[in-house]
Amino acid sequence: MIADRTASPQSQTFRVRSSPGSSPLCNITIPTRHDHTTRQQVVRWKDVLQYFENATGVMNGEDAVLFLTGDDLEDLTPLRIPHHPGVVLDVIVGNSSPFDLDMIPHLDDNISISSKSLARYSKDMPKQARVSLLAFNGLVGSCLRAIISGQVTQATTIMQSMDQHFENLHVEMNKNKALQEQLMQMQQQMTRMQQQVLDRLASIQAQVRALATQTYELHEYPIPRLFIVLPKLMRRRDRLAKPFSEQFQLFFLCECGEHTMNGESKTPHEIHLAKHEGYDLDKSTEFFEKYGSYVLTLMYMIKYGIAAAGLVVQPLASTKILRGLDLAQEHLKHLGNIGPLVDDTIRFLQDMNITKQSCDGPAANHTESMKVEALEGADLRQLESYLKVQDEGRVLGNLYRTITPEGHVKWVCFDHYRSNYRNSATEQFRDVVEANGGKFTEETGKVEIKISSSMAARQFYDAIAKARGIQELDITFGWDAIMDDLRAFAEAVTKANITRLIVDGSCLKGFAFDLVNRYRRFDPLLNVASNGRIQYLRLKNFDRFFFRVNYSLGMAPKLRVLSIEPEIPFTEKTTKSYFNGFLERCPSLKTLELKLNHQYSPNKATAFILSKLQHLESLIIDCGRLSIRAKISQGKIRAMNMTIARLHDLNEEDLALIKLGHLTRLAIEYTPQDSDEDRLSTILYQNSNLHHLQIGCLEERCLAVVKLVISTRAETLDYLGLNGNSLEWLPRLGLLTLAGCSFPRLETFGLAPDPRCSVPSTCVPWIANMVSASRQEPGSSSPPGSPRRQEFYDDAEAIDSWPSLKHVSLQRLLFQPEDWKVIIEAMDISMLEHMDFKGSNFSQEQLKVLIDRIPGDGVSSVPLKVLDVADTDLPKGPDTRALLGILQMKAPFVKIMGLPA
Repeated sequence: MIADRTASPQSQTFRVRSSPGSSPLCNITIPTRHDHTTRQQVVRWKDVLQYFENATGVMNGEDAVLFLTGDDLEDLTPLRIPHHPGVVLDVIVGNSSPFDLDMIPHLDDNISISSKSLARYSKDMPKQARVSLLAFNGLVGSCLRAIISGQVTQATTIMQSMDQHFENLHVEMNKNKALQEQLMQMQQQMTRMQQQVLDRLASIQAQVRALATQTYELHEYPIPRLFIVLPKLMRRRDRLAKPFSEQFQLFFLCECGEHTMNGESKTPHEIHLAKHEGYDLDKSTEFFEKYGSYVLTLMYMIKYGIAAAGLVVQPLASTKILRGLDLAQEHLKHLGNIGPLVDDTIRFLQDMNITKQSCDGPAANHTESMKVEALEGADLRQLESYLKVQDEGRVLGNLYRTITPEGHVKWVCFDHYRSNYRNSATEQFRDVVEANGGKFTEETGKVEIKISSSMAARQFYDAIAKARGIQELDITFGWDAIMDDLRAFAEAVTKANITRLIVDGSCLKGFAFDLVNRYRRFDPLLNVASNGRIQYLRLKNFDRFFFRVNYSLGMAPKLRVLSIEPEIPFTEKTTKSYFNGFLERCPSLKTLELKLNHQYSPNKATAFILSKLQHLESLIIDCGRLSIRAKISQGKIRAMNMTIARLHDLNEEDLALIKLGHLTRLAIEYTPQDSDEDRLSTILYQNSNLHHLQIGCLEERCLAVVKLVISTRAETLDYLGLNGNSLEWLPRLGLLTLAGCSFPRLETFGLAPDPRCSVPSTCVPWIANMVSASRQEPGSSSPPGSPRRQEFYDDAEAIDSWPSLKHVSLQRLLFQPEDWKVIIEAMDISMLEHMDFKGSNFSQEQLKVLIDRIPGDGVSSVPLKVLDVADTDLPKGPDTRALLGILQMKAPFVKIMGLPA
């Protein structure tokens, strides 16, 4: 029972709960009415249904709240429940989603014939008819369970048996109309339920099929996409420490299927659990908010099965998905099947959807379901951040990445990987790579190598063609290769089915070869883009590359990412014309990275490129004085990151690009001068979505620059970084009072002088306030040694709106021990995720202060994920290791970077 201190005496507060055991959410207050019949305050059930559309009942703690009745014990009409003053009642809601098979009510008692009626009906029946009646009635429950679990084939078989018994009862039904009506009603209800389930199952399988047929190419598929999430059985001490926490584990699946089959393999090719113990989920609530609909679809796929796009998943009742359980968690092993855990996850996700729909309305549920189709490479890359990865350096799930003949990526287990690639050829290839000082990562099919001669190159080309399974090649030519060498290289790349290629041409300097080849020596490197396989091509460290090609490129329909580090001389009309033709032959390009001649305008280059590439999503341009990284959609810039060396180096074309207002991130390496103030002001005012700012500081200008930033962008910044070549500017900022100003969205704050500098104690109060906790409750005191914010800021509203930071970076700063203590104690440990002290004098003393700030009750959740102590004063040895061990016990998710050996 929850006390309600907000509702008035003439109202009742309710909160939604999808089942008696689920977590409640979303408080709603409904006015009560005076009931003249019962002479008490009541709430009409009709009013409850207006706010909770699928309400089925009300609970007061563990007790059911019953409808009020009359003297005859029949429910009064209209339906009403009594008022419970000062209590929040839980509304139990049902489910109307077409995808929630598991929420179909169990109607065994409603449909089956009662034992009393069975005895009455069968009293004078012949033996065969009595047997058929008992069998028919007994099969009802089995059929219902098959229907509710989605086992349509089994349900159909049971119903066929029921039909046979029904035929045997025809004579008796003609004698007994009551029996006839009840049996006919039972049969009709069963048929109706089966059709309902078939309709719902068809909707589920359509959603699952849409997910299963999604294909990904190498550049957008960094980690496996198929997985299931199961509840984690908690130890008793964990349940006592965290009784209200939900813990889950994620298990990846082997994506085997038609693409892993060959004539010799006897290995089954049905999707199964990867051979890995699984990963605990970090921040499971946030994970399910982001991926909930996607996970629910995957859970449906495992439970009900699917056959689509060359993938086969048998229904859970008959599946062999547990083949990977030899390395799975102990609590999965002894279950024999994971059906109950799958059902628990499905029920949990359905409860979340019901709660969200009840709070936000049907539109929210529709939006959530749309995310299943929108899950793309960026979402997959973020997935890893929610996993507590213990085996760092290994591919998730111990899976291996393979490429289908169509160029699509699949992640499979070792057995299915090796069934396609001959072991001896792979070992020979590994020997060749290692002989040349290279590295071969078999799990991802990636090779990094530097070839020193033409002879070694041909040996490598022969081995790579035989090994197969090589998807990424990062190669450096360690000799001045001629055109024939590059032709042989391009042919080997094509034969090996490589899809991602990085070529370093730092040794290709001999211009005499270019005269012989009529300035076409690098043509094979461009032509490899049109081999129908390459999806990613990066060319780096080439000297005058575009003067040594003739652009005779065929169509490159598969090329998605192109990175050309050699400077493109756009000022040359011939070069621009050739490059125009080159882009027209890359119609599917999504990411383009270029380096321009410093004389050419990125603004003009951007307009030119966008007119040629209709499907471009990302454009990266570096021209020396500035660099940009733009997000593109439908041929238009949607957001842009920009790095500027000096503001006064920008020309009018550069300013025109900035004035378009697309900047979201800006880094200015050198402090703007007096003459640059108008330019800086224009940039800040005309880019209203700017939220990330990093700026260099010098003593004479830093105060004016920071004040300008505060007056223009304080409301939008979530990242503020201040850099400089010394700390001469920091004392000035220490005098800064932000009266009336706040950073309501700031999540990251950083200071990084270069070189390492001592910080005057006069600056510490300002730094402590910049990293301090979001607010202090009235009457509370500051942490020992920390400055009270009211001493520095006069505006109470500004103080209250100041958020807690998630990232603090204090690099190369030298503080006195007492100043470190003030700063660390000012931080809000309950919110910080990343602390970066690299290059500072952070030592054991400061580590102890940090550890003391973290609660040790085993209940409080500490989100700290990264502590970077590289190149600090933290000494090597057992004492440091012991302290870091204590830190990791208190903050179990933290990763220590730059750890002393």
